[in-house]
Amino acid sequence: MTTLPVQPEMATLLDARSRTDHEISTKWVWAPIASYATWAAIPTISYLFGGQTGFNLAIPTGTLGVVGFIFSAASSLLVYQLVNRRNQHFAREESLLWASFDSSMARASQSVMRTQLALGSAERDLAQLTEAGKEHSAVLWALLTLIPYAGWIFMTYTLAFLTHDMLKHERQEDLVIENLSRISQGLPPRARRTPNRPVILYVLAGLATLGIFLLFWVYQAVKDPQPHFEHHRAFETVLGPASTMSGSVGGPN
Repeated sequence: MTTLPVQPEMATLLDARSRTDHEISTKWVWAPIASYATWAAIPTISYLFGGQTGFNLAIPTGTLGVVGFIFSAASSLLVYQLVNRRNQHFAREESLLWASFDSSMARASQSVMRTQLALGSAERDLAQLTEAGKEHSAVLWALLTLIPYAGWIFMTYTLAFLTHDMLKHERQEDLVIENLSRISQGLPPRARRTPNRPVILYVLAGLATLGIFLLFWVYQAVKDPQPHFEHHRAFETVLGPASTMSGSVGGPN
């Protein structure tokens, strides 16, 4: 039995994991916290001191406005990182699973019904995974969250689709991996899952608290994908060596 090298496409996708599945520091969460506090202070000061004679509101509110834009820019950069990480991870994983599927199909026995059923299911689930993982513009959503006050509405929507998309992506991914495992070397089971956050309740909590709850949601959006990425590190260590089998050809040693 002769084994050919790992497919170049597969090797490239495996090497790209450090760029797509990176951890974002929780220190970035201080940016939206500071942004919220600064923009909340402006109407508060205006309400408390607006009726007082001899008190010039332009200086404190103007200063806070400049500071608020600085913190909002940092918060916007965090949104860009979150959405961009989602896009890059989904794109790499879809390509990786399609490459694994092609590898499995190339070496699968065409006469075994169980194998053909698993391939058919994997192909259908992969198509649904690809459809559900369409790209969101990281630049657009980052710019929209930069808008004072209204930006928190766009922040809510961004957090909602980040949470929803990751959960749907993970469920669809498990179906694909389960079918691929029936064909080739078994892949390790998922040890930890991405937390299942109730998106609708979170949106309502954000509205009820005038956006304060969103700050906690931002922290979760930074941390929640880590179990998903850890699982990838585990199963891709198996997927890489297994892909070498795609070039196996029969013959004498």
